[in-house]
Amino acid sequence: MDALRAEFQARLEKIFASLGSLECIRSRDLALATIEGGMAVVRSFQSETPPTLEAEEARLSGCKGDMAPENGDFGLVLADLKSACFLPTCSEDPEGKDPMVGENVGGAAPGSDEAAGEEGA
Repeated sequence: MDALRAEFQARLEKIFASLGSLECIRSRDLALATIEGGMAVVRSFQSETPPTLEAEEARLSGCKGDMAPENGDFGLVLADLKSACFLPTCSEDPEGKDPMVGENVGGAAPGSDEAAGEEGA
């Protein structure tokens, strides 16, 4: 019985050592893959032809021209944001109301009469 236990223990130690070396190999493979991925990004940047100063200025001027009508018009920007998303107010009671379903849409908190009417029902 002791011989079987000793043999089992010896095999278990070999398995443990093998698992340790496999973990080490896996760790090195992951590190290598990370380095190779980083090198691929560097190579892609190196292969791109950098834009000339004139081309970059032209691109930025085009962007500035696109933004010019909205520049300084806070009301237009705010209206655009309000139409794009739902902004709940601080006084709004979120309990039992789901803005995604459409309840209490518009961002306005219910008046005190409306809130009292709902509680009494």
